[in-house]
Amino acid sequence: MPTLATVMTFLMFFTVSVHAQIKEFEQNVVITMGQRESQDEVRVFALAECKRLVLEKVGVHLTGSTDIVRQVRESEHDFQDETNIEKRVRVVTAGVTKTEIVGEWWVVKGTAIACSLTCRVTVNTSDVQRRIKELLHDRQKLGAEQELLEEVSLLRNELAELRQKLEAKPSDQVESVKNEIERTVAGLAAADWYNKGVEASDPDSQFNCYNQAIKFQPNYADAYNNRGVAYNNKGLYDAAIADYTQALRIDPNYAAAYYNRGIAYLMKGAKRNARQSLEHARDLGHPTAQEILDKYCR
Repeated sequence: MPTLATVMTFLMFFTVSVHAQIKEFEQNVVITMGQRESQDEVRVFALAECKRLVLEKVGVHLTGSTDIVRQVRESEHDFQDETNIEKRVRVVTAGVTKTEIVGEWWVVKGTAIACSLTCRVTVNTSDVQRRIKELLHDRQKLGAEQELLEEVSLLRNELAELRQKLEAKPSDQVESVKNEIERTVAGLAAADWYNKGVEASDPDSQFNCYNQAIKFQPNYADAYNNRGVAYNNKGLYDAAIADYTQALRIDPNYAAAYYNRGIAYLMKGAKRNARQSLEHARDLGHPTAQEILDKYCR
């Protein structure tokens, strides 16, 4: 009987063009499929694990940069502790780098089947420093990046535990564990699509990514909010307002959704509705809601 969750990892580090300061990191993982698992379930776990490992390596590399550590130190006084600095560097690394799949194979290992997955992160150090500086000054976006990273970490750990349970449970209890795995896999898939939407630069790609995130996780407030921003940027204010409102049904304390809905109402000329949303955003601590109220809602 094949052992579950056999994980083999290989790190490859390349330096490409010293003058351009471009570095590439590739990470490979090989995850053995359990007898009660599907290929889709194993692939989702392999992808999450591969991304975690390669981003950790990139974070360690960037932590060795004096300029980047200095930026993090100066961004907020309570990040003087080395552990917190390393954690924050990992957060901003996830926020300013893009992970791509460069290889995927299904291989035979003895009597078992395994998923071999390779991910790559390309780092232009000068560009990353600029983007890190921007992200460190955008507290709202930085907080969202940290929440997403923590959510994915929790889901990944939960899936690892469920994979072990699946093989250990008697046959009459397998269905309940499979249901939990399905839910966790959907959460990871939704987070992955959401992150792709954040990375996308054109509205059509953003719509597709956020649609997929919502498909996997219908109560994904952040995906509704960000899809609303994409609608707003295309001048589709009614659609944007509908998405912000749905995000608020899911999370009534979502300050950014109130703020964004207020801006959409302003663009429509609905000043009264804009004021109500912006006041909610202000009361929930949104940093610029009061400024917009003072300028446009008097």
